[in-house]
Amino acid sequence: MKEQLRNLSTKISVLAGSVWAFALALLGIAVWAITGPHFHFSDRWLIAVATFTDVVIFLMVFSLQYSQNRDSKSI
Repeated sequence: MKEQLRNLSTKISVLAGSVWAFALALLGIAVWAITGPHFHFSDRWLIAVATFTDVVIFLMVFSLQYSQNRDSKSI
């Protein structure tokens, strides 16, 4: 189990630091900005966007912290 978590965390860290992740984030911002007026920036639309971003941030914080802890131990 620990090895699987280590491999997953490593893959997530590599992907999160890639140019493709940055491009995907920019694309997400563009989609958010374009769809906002279509939904009239409704409360439901804002809650859906906020929930999605909160979940992604929550998972990324723990994954990146795990990788950082491993790096610190190796030093």
